[in-house]
Amino acid sequence: MGDLDQQLKSDALLEQMKTHLTTDAGKEIIDKVGFVYQLHIAQRKIEFNEVIYTINLKKGELKKIGS
Repeated sequence: MGDLDQQLKSDALLEQMKTHLTTDAGKEIIDKVGFVYQLHIAQRKIEFNEVIYTINLKKGELKKIGS
């Protein structure tokens, strides 16, 4: 499964989200929401090699686990 070497389309979107969380508008979202979200994203519907994003809207952090 060499698909993991390719960048997911969602990577660009989540990088934009990470940048947005550092702005004043992003800080307002952090103050309003205050939840932690975890997204599991794979290249195909049924795939065990997935990338996991943790979006922490309590601390304003976005972490990527996997490649």
